Amino acid sequence: MITNSIFKVFWKCYEYGDDLIQIFEFIDDQRAKSVRDVIIGDAEATEELMDKHGSIMRIMENKRKTVEEFVVKGEKLMEDPKSPKFLETHVSKLKEAWDDAQKKAQERKKALEDNLESWKVFDSRKVDCAKSLDSADKHFKSIKRIYDLEKGPADLADKLKTAAAMRYDSKLDDLLKLN
Repeated sequence: MITNSIFKVFWKCYEYGDDLIQIFEFIDDQRAKSVRDVIIGDAEATEELMDKHGSIMRIMENKRKTVEEFVVKGEKLMEDPKSPKFLETHVSKLKEAWDDAQKKAQERKKALEDNLESWKVFDSRKVDCAKSLDSADKHFKSIKRIYDLEKGPADLADKLKTAAAMRYDSKLDDLLKLN
């Protein structure tokens, strides 16, 4: 009779372990979707990814009750003193995997929200930069081009001589007025 009761407990525990495989596959799949690398080229792509990730989070939320029921079922099986020790490991791994998947999903959601905000800032600053560049182009075009690269050094030397001569003449005039 004792052997039969131990057999039933072990049978339920192994059956529980077999059922957990599907739950773990689901959790691993959802977590993988939340941590895979993505390339985001613009705000629209970010919004698309946010929609897809929202779908992943809804699927996880819909599965939450099933996962919680499995945890409770495992804890209930562990209450039996004849239950095998591996059951405790299975239940704790299930809790850890679920919590990790939830955490990764929330982190991805936050990262996508931050990325979208960054794209909005980028777009507004890009417009500001374009306006500044347009203004600089207009100003640049309004400047009269009088500098010739080949004749520039000689022209500068002539202008410096003229300026020096004007200063000399000005000082000479001031001296003559004093006398």
